[in-house]
Amino acid sequence: VYSLRVLAGLRERGIALILASGRHFQDVRGLHAQLGGEGYLISSNGAAVNDRDLGLVHHCTLDPACVTALVNDPDFADLHINVYRTQDWLVARPEPYLLGFHQESGFAYQVVDLAGIDGTDVLKVFFYGDHRRLAAIEPVIRQRFEGLVSTTFSLPVTLEVMAKGVSKGAAL
Repeated sequence: VYSLRVLAGLRERGIALILASGRHFQDVRGLHAQLGGEGYLISSNGAAVNDRDLGLVHHCTLDPACVTALVNDPDFADLHINVYRTQDWLVARPEPYLLGFHQESGFAYQVVDLAGIDGTDVLKVFFYGDHRRLAAIEPVIRQRFEGLVSTTFSLPVTLEVMAKGVSKGAAL
């Protein structure tokens, strides 16, 4: 509530706002509307940019072969794997804890067989699990997909994988 008031106050002073979030577009578009629906909206850590009319004006997706390898690798089977596509969020099994971050927007994952997705239109893949485990797989992912991916920790328990060069700053 406090942050929303501060942002609304800036907008009232004529300062243009560009929201930038690691969250999915569907999750933050309500905040965009609460702030008057002006300006661009950067989401999925910079992998997607929407204009003030919420039209997708830029996106940078992961290589489909990388996605297929990430979601099907038996070495990662103990982790909760999440896939953000431009319009949805896919998981192989439920993880209610993650839904707690999206209560206000109502944005929720769909449980699907991730092995059955074709890997196209994927903005990011993120792994949820123990930090030590995620820290151990990050260099493996970087080495295996060198030159194709960027990684970041959005939380100690969340390792995100995006196309090389994707960031909120680059999107801005």
